[in-house]
Amino acid sequence: MWRLFKSLGLAIFFSCLAHADVGLLLGESTGQGMSRWTSAGHSAVYLSRICPDGPVRMRLCRPGEQGSVLNNYIDFSEDKPYEWNIVPLSVYLYGVEDPNNRPIYASPELRAALQERYRQERLQEICLPGPCTEGKANWRDTVAANFVRDVYMFEVTTSVEQDEAFIAKFNSVPNIDHYNGITRNCADFARFVINAYFPGAARPDHINDFWMTSPKAISKSFTHYAVKRPELNFRVVRFTQIPGSYRHSSDARKATEVAFTSKKWFFPMLLRSNELLFFTGSYLATGRFNPEREMRRRPNEDVSAELIEEKQARADGDFSFAKDLKLLSRQDRAAQLGTQQQWQRYSEALSEFREEATSRGLMFDSSSAKDLANVMDTYGHVALDRDGAIWIDYREGDSFRRVGVSASNVNAPGSDGEIAYALLLARVRAELANTSKNRENLPEFQADWQRLEDARSVLNWKILARELKTSSPSADPADESIIPSGSALLP
Repeated sequence: MWRLFKSLGLAIFFSCLAHADVGLLLGESTGQGMSRWTSAGHSAVYLSRICPDGPVRMRLCRPGEQGSVLNNYIDFSEDKPYEWNIVPLSVYLYGVEDPNNRPIYASPELRAALQERYRQERLQEICLPGPCTEGKANWRDTVAANFVRDVYMFEVTTSVEQDEAFIAKFNSVPNIDHYNGITRNCADFARFVINAYFPGAARPDHINDFWMTSPKAISKSFTHYAVKRPELNFRVVRFTQIPGSYRHSSDARKATEVAFTSKKWFFPMLLRSNELLFFTGSYLATGRFNPEREMRRRPNEDVSAELIEEKQARADGDFSFAKDLKLLSRQDRAAQLGTQQQWQRYSEALSEFREEATSRGLMFDSSSAKDLANVMDTYGHVALDRDGAIWIDYREGDSFRRVGVSASNVNAPGSDGEIAYALLLARVRAELANTSKNRENLPEFQADWQRLEDARSVLNWKILARELKTSSPSADPADESIIPSGSALLP
């Protein structure tokens, strides 16, 4: 057991060392554009030590900066045909500079407001009025990607020398677009970036993608490369799609996989049974890859370190120590992913909260995240404060009620407690209704749950104050100040 604690101490020590990472991003298919037919998804690259020096140049990050995502699209619609844009990580995922201000629901109007703020603050010099300011410009896809899709990050450690060499190389080469869907698509670009760090790490699957490069193929090959090299400290992170009015994304697929998993292709392919049999056999024999399974194997650095140590213990013949490490990694996975019993307890508690809300006639007590997002788009107006937090001015007849819709301000002073509670109820309900594949990891969900309990506590206090005032003629009139105007908190 002493060796177990020693190993754990080393794992924690190494995970806390100052290091940087490169991560290959696999975005699920949104079912829009060509994805309606290919289900290929999207590839991009995360660089933890590299930050934007403007949208089309890069530099080393300064202390406190979060790194960035390097994107390639068919046409950003900017003043020149750039091959790539680089955006801060939190902007790419959530549309905000500070991850503490990430939105608690997703809707088209909210995403458009975040994109417009990013354009005004970061793209003014290269995004001129015209196609760039219109809704279909592809630079918009680099802002708030988690509104429309789940994103997996396959992450390894890099050195400062590698990052400096990469910056020098990319800043010296003209940033000129050469995109085409066959030989220079987003996956080819991401493959080129990853291979600049680790030559040969990301490779296409020509057989299963009909001689093209797909996001799933390079994710698979990079995973296999990294797993064989313990010094890279490989792990997989999933950024879950934000609940709201967008349809949920679907698995990114290889070309042969689409033939037998997509209804659009499967039934026509039944008329070509020989080809369908070949595609199915080819994928099952050589193309299978499950990003979710990889994430569950290595959901953080601690588990990755424990797996490496367990493998070494088995190689050394120390099976007792390996067994202890296997148990420890299971416990760490459970802490990250949650157990079935934990999720069931949360579901039962949520049912009680919703019944309570219904009995008290609270606004939107049973609305889904999709319904609430649509209502907010219809009757609300997005307001972004100077700190980057998001507010919605909700129109109710001739009056307005303001609610914070960022994680940082949903329960802040000035945020309408009733609407905030309804939004948090809908978000938590959506997460619990998701399959485990599409659900937040446990620590992120627990933070949501704490915000829900905080909102409920404040709201119940206000309800109690109203009940006391109603039942006691001698109640202090000053208590009215804690009752939100326009609220129908009681039946």
